[in-house]
Amino acid sequence: MHESSIIQEHIEAYDYRAALDVANSVRDYISKDAISLIEAGSARLKLDKSNCEKNAKAANYDIYPIKQGDHWNIFEYLMIMKIKLEKEEHADYIQSISPVFLKLLEMIIKKTQIVDLNSLIRFNKRSGSAWVKETNKYVKSFDYIAIIDENGKGGIDLNIKNSIYKIRDIEESVRNKAAHNITCITAESIYNSEKKTPMDIFKMLCDLAKYAGVRITDNDLKTYDKLNEKIISLL
Repeated sequence: MHESSIIQEHIEAYDYRAALDVANSVRDYISKDAISLIEAGSARLKLDKSNCEKNAKAANYDIYPIKQGDHWNIFEYLMIMKIKLEKEEHADYIQSISPVFLKLLEMIIKKTQIVDLNSLIRFNKRSGSAWVKETNKYVKSFDYIAIIDENGKGGIDLNIKNSIYKIRDIEESVRNKAAHNITCITAESIYNSEKKTPMDIFKMLCDLAKYAGVRITDNDLKTYDKLNEKIISLL
């Protein structure tokens, strides 16, 4: 069926919404499990855990390799970044660094216990927001890095600290350029600016996540491809 080939093309491009539109037009000829998993993929890209799990369960598919709270958030966000990278959406990819980098810095400080972070930062668990108590301003990555500089000597692995400083450099230069200017961001321009490829940056973020306690394996990083293979096998 021609529609199956179109659906497969959309799935391989991680465009679950487009795949679902086609699948719904030939719903009587597509397996229910395939449609459920396409819906799960669409919800997953939105970080909609409830609908993703509901649809994956309907197809008897274990979709999330990492299920624990903050660890789930970090891993799933990194996977969305990885998809942006594979689709060569470099401007969106670079702009997506800041939220996950900020959270990873918080987790690393808490895990290494170099300082009582609650004495310096006020957290709102309901909203997920955080403020620097001294200034009453929203916390930014440079606030956490200042804490690491003042308290982290010997408490945080040197390679991890170097990765933190490098990602902060990228955040200040390439990311801010992408966020505040109409400009073309490519893999080449990122490398020319920072001597790091987009994949290098992704690997550094994964290293920070692992150091923070998120147990990411090489197999976990293939989770979307495994989902796609399963959907395509059901078409």
